[in-house]
Amino acid sequence: MTARLRVAAEVAEAVDGAALMQECVPEREDLKRPLFSELAELTGRHCVLASSSSFMTTSTSAAGTGAESRALVAHPGNPPFAIPVIELVPNPQTTPETVQRAVESRIVV
Repeated sequence: MTARLRVAAEVAEAVDGAALMQECVPEREDLKRPLFSELAELTGRHCVLASSSSFMTTSTSAAGTGAESRALVAHPGNPPFAIPVIELVPNPQTTPETVQRAVESRIVV
């Protein structure tokens, strides 16, 4: 699994060609919203933009960013080693295709 990991100095480099991007910044709208704006510009239209938020919906964190239709919460169960599930929570603008791509990505905790 570690063979698939790489370190990137810039967000653009990290998301280049990504099919799914999982953001894990602190649960602050002033951090998440600019990141979703940046991701909306840097990722392709088929890239799922997932948030590991515990309480902030993407209808808040991605609002007005251009990422709304590709954004959803992908929150892991805890502890992940004992509960290997991820809760997917779309926002009202998340397309059904985005949800399907998230399911098909088989996100592994």
